[in-house]
Amino acid sequence: MKYYFVIVLLVIICGSCNNQSAPKQTTDSVVLPAVPVKDPATIAAENASLLKQYNSLEKVFDNQNWVVIRGKDTSYLYLSRLNNFLILAHNFTIKKGDSANLLIDSIIVSDNNKITWKHSNKNYVLESATDYTNNWVADSSKIIFRKNDIGTLGFEITGQEKFMLKKTLPLSTFLVRSFYDYQHGTKLAFDQTDFTKKYKP
Repeated sequence: MKYYFVIVLLVIICGSCNNQSAPKQTTDSVVLPAVPVKDPATIAAENASLLKQYNSLEKVFDNQNWVVIRGKDTSYLYLSRLNNFLILAHNFTIKKGDSANLLIDSIIVSDNNKITWKHSNKNYVLESATDYTNNWVADSSKIIFRKNDIGTLGFEITGQEKFMLKKTLPLSTFLVRSFYDYQHGTKLAFDQTDFTKKYKP
């Protein structure tokens, strides 16, 4: 009798399990679009092209601190390459011997594989780059940096203005001297002498 109840119970359980139908798929289910996959050779070629452009930018800007004089206004542009595909551009002025009004922009690779720079609140796209010049475009606006000789850069905004950027001291040295000048009334920040070099008789 015991076994009879066990067998009946098993039959009931199996029957109830079989009656459960799988959840129906609704027509509202989301279908994701197929994402094209680039082959490794294409990715390598794109990266090589981008790297070449970044190397050209570095040869023009040279990870340097540049002084920018526009009429009576003096500001500074410091470019620092952090890795293969990232350059930070620091725009700042000097107030009371220290940096002020600091704005940091990034030169990065955008989603469409173009090198972009948010400069003066506009997203500029690198149009061309050589070891001596680079051209950037944003809508109707165009900016050009041109390496003129050792220590100077030409900067041009098409249809607006042209001015020169002069290489100044490395940023850390410049800021230390600038603060010292503010405290003591000197002008060491504009002296190009490198006091860190050891004297050799």
